[in-house]
Amino acid sequence: MDKEGPVYSQSEEVRVPTTGEPATATSAFEVKASEPILIWQEREKTDTNRDQRWYVLFSIVVVFLFIVSIWLFKSFTFALLIPVMAAALLISLRRPAVAINYTASYTNITIGSQSYFYTSFKSFSVTINPNQNWLTLIPRKRFAIPVVVYFPEDIGEQLVDVVASQLPMSQHKPDLLEKIIAYLRLQ
Repeated sequence: MDKEGPVYSQSEEVRVPTTGEPATATSAFEVKASEPILIWQEREKTDTNRDQRWYVLFSIVVVFLFIVSIWLFKSFTFALLIPVMAAALLISLRRPAVAINYTASYTNITIGSQSYFYTSFKSFSVTINPNQNWLTLIPRKRFAIPVVVYFPEDIGEQLVDVVASQLPMSQHKPDLLEKIIAYLRLQ
């Protein structure tokens, strides 16, 4: 089998790639569909200011978990892991938010240098918060990770229109982990 380009089906009427990368556009509609409709830049997370009370409460919880792991579980290795995880969390929270380039077309969404085709997703949901808005693309594969697309308020309606032309919109209620992350201001 030749690795030069995509392999097409044997039919002369329809040229459908059967293996390899997606074929290049062969009609005017395909060229227009893959052209970027929206281009924007947005931060990956909000810079949440945490006061001294947050750090005191965080330290109390870490010490409590450390004591419980020694007293209840009698596991010194797990007890040592708790401060290491707390330090890693604090370091990641101190990292400044990075601005990411986004591009949306009628065939895919590009986040940075990674392109995601709408055919890989079964639906999407929109979350509007006072600090930050995002669109979650829900994958077709069972254990695949949802793709989060952050966007500013001024292009939100246009972005939802573009994505809704390809995917159905679904309501997304935050699960327990998302509620904990929002409550602890970890996002």
